[in-house]
Amino acid sequence: MSELSSEDLQKIGKAFDIITTQICENPFWMYSLILTREEVLDFFEKREKCDLELLKRVSYYILTYAENTALACFIINEFDSNYLKWMMECLKKLRELHNQISKAKTPKEAYKMVCKMIHTCLEHGIDPF
Repeated sequence: MSELSSEDLQKIGKAFDIITTQICENPFWMYSLILTREEVLDFFEKREKCDLELLKRVSYYILTYAENTALACFIINEFDSNYLKWMMECLKKLRELHNQISKAKTPKEAYKMVCKMIHTCLEHGIDPF
């Protein structure tokens, strides 16, 4: 096995900036076990009438899914710094929304922010559901 250059190590180190939640082999909700089928159905059927704790879990899932997708794409794109810069803007916004959701007082307030998280993901080519 060849040794990694310092440039390679720097690129790999940037990958650690991407994940703040957990690394998942397959981040899709059905495989990551972050959400159950029933919870996903509740989220889509009840919407802003969901339990506040469920909305917080959905928020965590969306962030986890986006981070893991971004990491995979960063690696596939051979550690492209332009891709990373573009995606980090998305992840920063998602993290801010996730933090706001964790402090939300009502399901309606949290639901609006979860919808913003989904919209942000979709704008960046990530579809968590």
